[in-house]
Amino acid sequence: MNHQPLNLRRSAQIVRRYKVLVGTAVLLGALGGIGYSVTSPPMLTTQALVIIPAPKPNIATQETIAGSTPVLSLALAKLGSPMSIETFLTRVSVSEVTPNVLSISTQDKSASLAEEEANDVAASYISYIGGANSPVGTVAARVFVPATNATGTSAQSQLLLYGGGGVLVGALIGFLVAVRRSRADRRLRARDEIANAVGVPVIASLPVDCPIDAAGWGRLFDNHEAGSVNSWRLRAVLDRLRMADPATEGSGGGSAIMVLSISADRKAVAIGPRLAAFAASLGTRTALVIGPQLGEDSAGDLRAAGVARRASGPLRPDQLLVVTPNEADTDWRQRHAALTVVAAVLDVSAPLVPAALRAVPLVLGVSAGAVTAEQLARTASAVTEAGGRIAGIVVADPDPDDSTSGRGQDQARPRQRDAATRVNGAAMETRR
Repeated sequence: MNHQPLNLRRSAQIVRRYKVLVGTAVLLGALGGIGYSVTSPPMLTTQALVIIPAPKPNIATQETIAGSTPVLSLALAKLGSPMSIETFLTRVSVSEVTPNVLSISTQDKSASLAEEEANDVAASYISYIGGANSPVGTVAARVFVPATNATGTSAQSQLLLYGGGGVLVGALIGFLVAVRRSRADRRLRARDEIANAVGVPVIASLPVDCPIDAAGWGRLFDNHEAGSVNSWRLRAVLDRLRMADPATEGSGGGSAIMVLSISADRKAVAIGPRLAAFAASLGTRTALVIGPQLGEDSAGDLRAAGVARRASGPLRPDQLLVVTPNEADTDWRQRHAALTVVAAVLDVSAPLVPAALRAVPLVLGVSAGAVTAEQLARTASAVTEAGGRIAGIVVADPDPDDSTSGRGQDQARPRQRDAATRVNGAAMETRR
């Protein structure tokens, strides 16, 4: 999936998968745009018109004088502003309206300041060219139209403009980072990808909430509620694994199954306890065996909840018994229970295969987007080397964008060939 071409559907999947990253980028972009808008408010512009009477002067020369440093210095002195002459020069512009009318425009953050500056520049210009120090001789000019009603972009409009721009820029950056991470992410999400990694079909997929403390595990043991769809899926898993248990008949005990997960996959740890709690909710005398491989880093709270539950009283038909055997135990099947569910975790970096693995059918618990194909392959190899066999895979929290079945191409084709062989073989026997 990580190497699929980038189209609209794929882009939407990436955004949903990395919604926290993209949302953070959008928020930062919006805050950046709003911050810039607040610290750099819009400039408002106004103009004053100055008329120069006949005989007509050289209007280009007058335009240059009106925007010169001596005139603006006089205006700054009248304003009493701490603004530098260099900054003021960038805010003042002079242009020709008619051969004897000049427009003096100024910009500032407030309308009153812009209007005051334009009128003071006009007054300074009239005073300068009307004095004895005028470089073009004395010119009698006057204000034709004073500066009023400064106009420009409102603060609200600029806030929306820069805030919206920040949102777009943040969304683009967040999306590009999400695409990069998606391409580098080797974790498996699709059911077919998970199935093909170990050559074993997915027998069920269901949402799983992993408790975060001992109290949460205790509530799971006491009250297991699942919708109709998930209840049917859990029942199908139990029925399939019970039929695969070679010790069901003639052993003096009930059936047993093992749910093996990977230490890097926290959510998958909850699959075994959830199966056991569901079986107990059906009235089945069920024992949940917490394997010794479940260390403090992955299921310390689960073990603590199990110890507390065991101390609360004996097993009743409508209850679940939680057992925490020693690592030296080789038979974890609880003979007083109709069903034993063993929850075990395998550390692929230093695999310690449970001693009871050969005695019970095994299902591999995997949550979507938690493990890589290499980790699953190492787990399958460890199970095989220990003499065990993976009967199926249960996917926890399947990716909502995954439309695959979990049979996988590697599993679908051999079944078709086997079916054809059985039919042909039956036909040959009939002919004989």
